[in-house]
Amino acid sequence: MAGGLVIRGSAVRVAGYVINVAFGVLAAAFLIRHLGVADYGTFVAVTSLVTVVAAISDAGLGTIALREYAVRPVAERDSFLKNLLGMRLLLTIAGIGSIAAVLAVAQGERIPALGFTLLGIGLVLTVVQHNYAIPLAAHLRLGAVTVLEIVRTIGMTGLVLGFVAAGFGLNAFFATPIPVGVVVLVLTAMVIRGSVPLTAGFQLRDAWSLLRDALVFTAASSLGVVYYRIAIVLLSLIATKEETGYFGASFRVIDTLTVIPVLLVSTAFPVLSRAALDNKDRFRYATHRLFDIALIAGVWFALSTAIAAAPAIELIAGSEFSPSVPVLQIQAVSLLATFLAGASGYALLALRRHAALLVVNALALGLAVTLTLILARSHGAKGAAVAMTVAEFALVAFQLLALVRYRRELRPPLAFLPRVALAAGAAGSMAFVPGLPALAALAASTFVFFALLFALRAVPPEVLDALRGRTPPDARGLKD
Repeated sequence: MAGGLVIRGSAVRVAGYVINVAFGVLAAAFLIRHLGVADYGTFVAVTSLVTVVAAISDAGLGTIALREYAVRPVAERDSFLKNLLGMRLLLTIAGIGSIAAVLAVAQGERIPALGFTLLGIGLVLTVVQHNYAIPLAAHLRLGAVTVLEIVRTIGMTGLVLGFVAAGFGLNAFFATPIPVGVVVLVLTAMVIRGSVPLTAGFQLRDAWSLLRDALVFTAASSLGVVYYRIAIVLLSLIATKEETGYFGASFRVIDTLTVIPVLLVSTAFPVLSRAALDNKDRFRYATHRLFDIALIAGVWFALSTAIAAAPAIELIAGSEFSPSVPVLQIQAVSLLATFLAGASGYALLALRRHAALLVVNALALGLAVTLTLILARSHGAKGAAVAMTVAEFALVAFQLLALVRYRRELRPPLAFLPRVALAAGAAGSMAFVPGLPALAALAASTFVFFALLFALRAVPPEVLDALRGRTPPDARGLKD
């Protein structure tokens, strides 16, 4: 059954991501200590700007391509991938080149043009590799996708540690994605050799047809990525380098964790896309299960991050970044919203509600920018953290409203909510036990949370059945 493959595939992706996080934390710990507060603030500002450019020029096409590949006839897939690669390269190179030219003319110190250009070259290599990997994800070959991601992370970590040992400056670290990107690109080409075209194409009629279909969603998904990074860019302009650095250390943790809901939901995306075409019952079933899982996972990640904020910052950045701890605790709350936003956002995407996604993301972006400008001036990194948290919960509310207005039967199920809230309250109380170290409180809260979930029958049975290789009774008849 596709559902079982999706859940098991999600487990593989998350397990691989845990490995990636472990290597990423190791690299970040050495990098932050090596650069210091001010230079790390510059590093975060540049990487955030590259992420913004990537979101505007490509992120939407990359996501919508997975849906289109899954639903298109086999005979059309090769030409689709070639035209997609040509268009993504054109847009990405144009975006990187234009911003790099502006930075070169401006000659600013906070966002250096050379560092931006080096990261931009790495981005181009990543775009090509991701295009090659689309069929792997669509066919649920998630083991191969995970291995390639681990190779990239290990390569990046190795270069960072080597450059730190050699005492290199900022530009060396900006260049790390280039050699690693070449290696991962070659490995991906070897995996898909003979089954997927490796060359780019650009037939204007086909390219415009794809772009026209994706344009609104591309704008919507770009806004969704941009508003998370806009706080760093604005903070670098209106606050001190130190405040930017403190926020950057906290954001390093949050940015690492926000990938997990994307992994969980995007794994199910090909199945959601096919169900959205002609099987309303299956789509409703899958969407409701995604909300249940997102609620449980989001609550646990939010609690765990808030409890472990101090040791996390100490591990990643050191005692010099202790002001980042309350910033991270504020941002930890937003993780619950991030998980829920992933479920509702991908449901809207599968239904092709691109205009609704554009509107709700634009509203969230406007709120994030407004609150950041107001709060960051007077409260620095903490103010920016509050702004991002409020904007993320607003995004969830907007997306759920858009989803329910389109199909009332997709209203998120509330059966688990009281039980999850009870488990969360009991688990959170572990943080207030006198004399209990943070890591011990984390372990205790995790045990209490999941023990109560099982005792209260708040764990979706589909999850346990899928991991055991069984087909849950309620899902029979929904096979792919």
